[in-house]
Amino acid sequence: MENYPILLASWRSTTLMSRNMYETILSVAAVVLFTGLLLIFMLRKANHDIGRPLRKLMGAFDQVKSGDLSTHIKHKNADEFSYIYDSFNEMADRNQALIEDIKEQHALRQNAELAQLQAQIDPHFLYNSFNIIKYMADGEEYEQITEFVSSLAEYYRFINKETRQAIPLSAEVRHMETYIYIQQMRFEGRISVDAGRLPVEAEHYLVPKLILQPLVENCYKHGLKNKLEDGVIHISYTLDGDQLKIRIEDNGGEMTEEQLEAVRAGIWDTSDASISHALANTRRRLELAFGDPDLLSVDINQEQGLAVTLCMDLTKKVTEIF
Repeated sequence: MENYPILLASWRSTTLMSRNMYETILSVAAVVLFTGLLLIFMLRKANHDIGRPLRKLMGAFDQVKSGDLSTHIKHKNADEFSYIYDSFNEMADRNQALIEDIKEQHALRQNAELAQLQAQIDPHFLYNSFNIIKYMADGEEYEQITEFVSSLAEYYRFINKETRQAIPLSAEVRHMETYIYIQQMRFEGRISVDAGRLPVEAEHYLVPKLILQPLVENCYKHGLKNKLEDGVIHISYTLDGDQLKIRIEDNGGEMTEEQLEAVRAGIWDTSDASISHALANTRRRLELAFGDPDLLSVDINQEQGLAVTLCMDLTKKVTEIF
């Protein structure tokens, strides 16, 4: 094969290559930048259109969970979230109305139960009081008559004129002591009362009206009804930190374990007209006031009498629906 004196040469411009590569890089960079800006714009718009409304909705639910049922959400745009917000506001309004209805029903029930309790004041109590006045008049004990009538007037004024559902514990104790003073005019010599002193720290603590006097009345009417002499009613107050215990007991000497179990069962039944009725009424009203069904307990003391204990947390306030 023959060799010809020909040289094949290939020439390419490096300047042109650099220019093409630069343009390619710029194009790619422009596409990446545009894509990034578009992505950022879409993320910001998604956050504005979806993220922020969702966070606002979650915040509103948190407020409702914390008890603020007046929470409402405002939204300017006519979109899907506008429908969701309107539904949330309607739900909040319905819940608020429902809570108000529940409060009203509880108040009506509480008033009805209190009125029922007041109506159940033993008519023999007034009759016996008049008999005491008659005996004192026969004995010309006019100073004692004045004191007795004043106490009787104070007793019925509290029963019929005190309209507050929750009263200071000191006022409740005073009413109980007024009742005891009146009863002792009748049972003096047969029954004595050993009453402690209410701690100063608990004097202004708000409690439901008529939670102590009915318990003392139980002692007179049931616990000591067969006690012809040496009957004793013990009333004590024990304050441990913020925990107050009020204990009312008698030395009736007739309470058995079977009777105690019957009493414990009876305190959950407000329709029971037996010894448990006052206990059931007091337990229920304490539950309505403080939201705890176990603030009243009963047991047998060393003298085989019934002991009733009320446990109160002085840091806990009566509920709004009470």
